[in-house]
Amino acid sequence: MATWISSFFDNQNEIARDVFNEYLDSLKFGLSGRKATKVILDGFAEEIHDTEGDGPVVWMALAVTQWKYGRLEPRVKAKALRIIKDGGDVAAYPPESQKRRSKVLEKVRIQLESPQPPEKPIRVIKPAEPLKKIDKLWKPGQVVAFRRDSGRFVLLLTEGVDKHPYIGEIPYFVVLKWEGAKIPSLERILKLRPTNKVIGVYPNKKGDPIPWDRVERLEMVRDVTGSIRVDRNGVYRAEGWDDYDWKELDAAF
Repeated sequence: MATWISSFFDNQNEIARDVFNEYLDSLKFGLSGRKATKVILDGFAEEIHDTEGDGPVVWMALAVTQWKYGRLEPRVKAKALRIIKDGGDVAAYPPESQKRRSKVLEKVRIQLESPQPPEKPIRVIKPAEPLKKIDKLWKPGQVVAFRRDSGRFVLLLTEGVDKHPYIGEIPYFVVLKWEGAKIPSLERILKLRPTNKVIGVYPNKKGDPIPWDRVERLEMVRDVTGSIRVDRNGVYRAEGWDDYDWKELDAAF
């Protein structure tokens, strides 16, 4: 990544990095540049409405990302340049960092006004068509037993579910404090304490999306812990979480 781009996506810009990753992921799922833009504008609608805070960051990050991949759209470019002219996000930085941030945004402005590179090909990992139907396999409070490579089981509490139009439902689990060779009684499961570990599990890219020979949804629900929030704006947890797909989930424990 070019130096000026790396400088823009600094450690203070979590939202900017999220925009970069979401846009690139959308391209990898086969969306056109314009459809990927719609994903960003829809998914970050709440932030965009914050015109004095996160909104400018979303537009600038989108413009920078599009330029890097040769897909800069005129409306995004115009919006980002207007925001930079008005000061960008400099005011959000500590006084001692504002001068440096201003220099970074000036480099961004110069780059956005220069000819963008040719459109970079992206290796598509998923067809561009949205899923016709998303099976609602997961629900908050559902307890799931996962059999590890060793044959022993771990228990996961479904804390929330993120519905993705292109890859299906992504469950977010809190790991319960238990591991054993035989799934315990429902009465005991209700008393198990949650750990601090939260994981999001994506479908496998190849083969069976979910290894049902290793996954059992138990006939019970528990109250969620409230440690993670999943809503239309996405997933949030102050302490963060770990992402896996089902094939690599054993490494989580």
